[in-house]
Amino acid sequence: SRPDEARLGQSPIVGNEAGPGAQVEDLVITTFNGGHQSELYKYVQSTSNTSHVLCGQEHRVFPCDQLEQEQRWHKAGWKGTWSAPYITKKGAAGGGVLIAAKSSLGIRPTAALGPDSLGRLHACEVELPGDRMRLLVLTVYMEVGVGLNHTNLGVLAEAGRLIQQSRSPWVM
Repeated sequence: SRPDEARLGQSPIVGNEAGPGAQVEDLVITTFNGGHQSELYKYVQSTSNTSHVLCGQEHRVFPCDQLEQEQRWHKAGWKGTWSAPYITKKGAAGGGVLIAAKSSLGIRPTAALGPDSLGRLHACEVELPGDRMRLLVLTVYMEVGVGLNHTNLGVLAEAGRLIQQSRSPWVM
């Protein structure tokens, strides 16, 4: 058991500066399954007032379009990191995962992930304000309908490796 686990539901997230009368909220992490780029952005806008961290699966945004998406998200008050989608046998984008945090929070991606995790696993450390506690946030996109096949086991093993290496509390 990690000492900070019990505090996660009470992590201080404070608007602007923590001064007299500042409101403290619980940390809200929202996960969503993506779709078309315009739908992703609409979703980000709709959760801007309720979430602190977003975890997205199946964004299907090609690397050549990610910079444009990141800039749009930044204007909406978010900063994030993206894992590129994999390319399907038909040449389309498949999967792709992302983690974004409100601009008031720190966020940094973890080390490079293994090849089985391409477009299926993404992990970041989110730095919370106040005591500067870091939270390891992982998001996964598993192959559906195949159980614990080679790909899904590889993704879970990679997630386990990241958790084991981290000194932070984590959420997946």
